Amino acid sequence: TEPWAMCAAIFTPHFPFIVRPEYYHHYLDKVQLPEIPAGHLESQHPQNKNLRKFFDCDNVPPEQARKARAAYYGLVEFADQQIGMILDGLAANGLADNTVVIYVSDHGEMLGRHGLWYKCTFYEPSVRIPLIVRWPGNVKAGTRHQTITSLLDVASTMLDIAGADDSYTDGTSLLPMLTSDERLDEQPRGTVLAEYEGHGVTTVGRMIRRDNFKLNFHYGQRSELFDLQQDPGELTDLIEDPRYRSVAEELTERVTEDWDGARIFEDVVTSQKQRLITARGSSGYWSPPWRGGAYG
Repeated sequence: TEPWAMCAAIFTPHFPFIVRPEYYHHYLDKVQLPEIPAGHLESQHPQNKNLRKFFDCDNVPPEQARKARAAYYGLVEFADQQIGMILDGLAANGLADNTVVIYVSDHGEMLGRHGLWYKCTFYEPSVRIPLIVRWPGNVKAGTRHQTITSLLDVASTMLDIAGADDSYTDGTSLLPMLTSDERLDEQPRGTVLAEYEGHGVTTVGRMIRRDNFKLNFHYGQRSELFDLQQDPGELTDLIEDPRYRSVAEELTERVTEDWDGARIFEDVVTSQKQRLITARGSSGYWSPPWRGGAYG
């Protein structure tokens, strides 16, 4: 009888890639291994090379990669069924038509693409996440928007839907777009930032995606530039291409204007030294994320 909100944290799909047999075997003979062009791994940015080494995922046996991917897809189906139970619960309690349901994730998964597993990289499979909104009578089912958004926008949108003040947030409410009947199929527009200073990298970095272009800025190392319209697989780095010099300069200026890489790098290194954490953790058993399969 009163307004309410609930956060349902569904752990899957996530590493370790272990799933019940019925889900695992459903996908084992269906999954395809990612195609990695000859020479791509050798020409990768040093950060991604270091990630492969850190997570022990160089030269993953094809059969093991297939098992891990099958387990991951099984975890996706399992999560989908849990979401279905929530929606069924809303319907059973007469709440389906006046409840906003937002499905979103905090990160993606490389699943062997670009030779990488886990996350921790600015490649699209890692940094791009799902955002699905269900709101009968307000959001038209099946409408797909290409606008580039971020998790900051989700918070602002929820506040806007609730009629609360969202002026103190850094995001932009997506409510006007969600409730519009216009279908936006043109090329993506918008700007979003991402940042990473965690395990597996040798320096701090920040990514900016604006429209079709993505620039990855790595403090003290070379940057990367991709045109995701022409190169959705992020296989061609344009940072040294003179035709894109102005784009690279403009995005570099934007991604660093409020970000002090030198100070952040110093803070990260200081924190690491204080915590005395080794590359494989101070204790416990470490298993590479691609070691997956089924359990009974």
